[in-house]
Amino acid sequence: MIRQGPERDEFQILLFSKIVPNVKKLGLLDAADGWLRKKFTELGVIEFEDWADATEEADAFADGSPAERGVA
Repeated sequence: MIRQGPERDEFQILLFSKIVPNVKKLGLLDAADGWLRKKFTELGVIEFEDWADATEEADAFADGSPAERGVA
């Protein structure tokens, strides 16, 4: 049995907010006549397509703050 509830909703939002932008960056969102785009739209998660992808997040993390980089 799949548990429904606010925790599950929050998890799904977090999950798809990471998956959808990366799928778009890989060019898979519109591949195969947009099948995946249609499915993400049906799930209501297509809104995440323009969010930061993993590469952007990793770059921002690697840049860090001046204190983290040892810059005065």
